[in-house]
Amino acid sequence: MVITLFITGMDYVCTFRDSPCQRSLNRLIHSLQLIAGSRQIFAFSRDQGLPFSKFLYRMDSRTQTPVHAVCFCAFLSLLLGLISFAGPLAVTAVFTTSVVCQYIGFTVPIIARYVGGSEFIHGPFNLGIMVGTTYLSSFAY
Repeated sequence: MVITLFITGMDYVCTFRDSPCQRSLNRLIHSLQLIAGSRQIFAFSRDQGLPFSKFLYRMDSRTQTPVHAVCFCAFLSLLLGLISFAGPLAVTAVFTTSVVCQYIGFTVPIIARYVGGSEFIHGPFNLGIMVGTTYLSSFAY
């Protein structure tokens, strides 16, 4: 196990693999990821932020749950899981791209705040005079 930890650098994967209740942990982690992902899909579709939002925002009349959002999240998870068959380089590329896209997602609203032509209306929480330095430091990060 020590050699595997040293070579891969993924000690959490090795700990998970060597766990005595691996199947239970695996099911728990996957169900929690499905719940979190479907909640985000449902919230974005509620705000009309995704393609096919009207379809994804539907609630099942019998169970009162967003079945369409859950099925869509499971389908996306299966598509991402297929990348693992391409090899570790493809998986690394996907994870690296997700980190880069996360930073882009953080910086686009900050840039749009200053570049946009319309007047910005503050919400109930406002940093006041410190907002400029906060934006600048977050963008520099």
